[in-house]
Amino acid sequence: MSKIFTIDGIAPDGRFSPQSEAEAVEIVNSCAAKRDVLVPVGGGTALQTGNSLVASQWNSLSTENLNNVIDFSPEDMVVTIGAGTTMSNLRDTLRAEGQFLPIDCQSPDDATLGGIIASNYAGDWRPAFGTPRDRLLGLRVVLADSTVVRAGGKVVKNVAGYDLCKLFAGSWGTLGFITEATFKTNPIPAITKSLYFHSSSLSVAIEAALQVHCARLQPIGIKLMFEDNAVLKVVLMGSEESVDWQAKEVNFLLSQCGLLPTEGISEDDRHLPRIRAKISVMPSDLPSTLSVLQSQCKKMAAQIPTGIVDCDFLSETEFSSLNEHLRMALPPGSQLVWEELPPENKLNTDIWGTPRPEWKVMKQLKETMDPLNLFSPGRFVGRI
Repeated sequence: MSKIFTIDGIAPDGRFSPQSEAEAVEIVNSCAAKRDVLVPVGGGTALQTGNSLVASQWNSLSTENLNNVIDFSPEDMVVTIGAGTTMSNLRDTLRAEGQFLPIDCQSPDDATLGGIIASNYAGDWRPAFGTPRDRLLGLRVVLADSTVVRAGGKVVKNVAGYDLCKLFAGSWGTLGFITEATFKTNPIPAITKSLYFHSSSLSVAIEAALQVHCARLQPIGIKLMFEDNAVLKVVLMGSEESVDWQAKEVNFLLSQCGLLPTEGISEDDRHLPRIRAKISVMPSDLPSTLSVLQSQCKKMAAQIPTGIVDCDFLSETEFSSLNEHLRMALPPGSQLVWEELPPENKLNTDIWGTPRPEWKVMKQLKETMDPLNLFSPGRFVGRI
């Protein structure tokens, strides 16, 4: 039985789960003829991110049956999978050949590769491995006019159409229906280790995290988490010798800063009711940004090398005042995206913020590739 997902509490009027790309083409063609709106759906882990649909009715177009490994060349370290393949299933396939896809996601049993591409989601490993857009070699996508586009290729040296891959990565389901993807894989490191440190002071923890980053110890990720206390997470990967040496250096450096080792903490908070945002700033602006957020947030986590901050706010927070305060208080050049909001708060708010100049190009691309406004209308930047 397929899952029924809602957007802002509204269930789809129709649910489509094609068994093949050819069937997806038929569905898109039929819906285009009737001007029926389609929203591509994967595991639903990021479905609440986006503006309200500019449509009174909508249909879900699920990748759940496009979940097979189409081609895997261990010697080339390249894998092609159906867009509905979950991260956990792909991990099992790659692990058998001593490889992995270095994309860190919080819900691997639910998150699909198509959804990860559409949102360009990158977790704690982003500083070392980049985003899904950086790992992507090829795509197949069904467009609104029912044509199938193939971008990129199955070998690393084939870069034909690579820009089109970049275009669909992070398009949030507004340009077409992704059916398959090709990724570059990596050998599994001998050891992956996460170290946790406690600090009674947020400002001290920020300074310590920046020192670890500047020490060039090459951790895979450095994340500062704050709820009631500050906890610093440092992720290391590599050979046993390399990880042991880095762990000793990190422990020594952070002990000099007054941080104490602590046990790992649970980071799975998917089921908490909340107002949630993602803020991107220059790493040098993190101290002032986290200071602004500390009095407003229920919980926050900052990637130190990238300047990306995930924030959870109290559900009873008065949203319009909070939104205005943050947009005025955050440093120039920062980006604020509301990833999860009660539906009523979306009515007068573009969750992506004020469109930047490049939005005009994005709007033209949407009009060219989806002139009927068939896919996820209004959900993306500037309500395109």
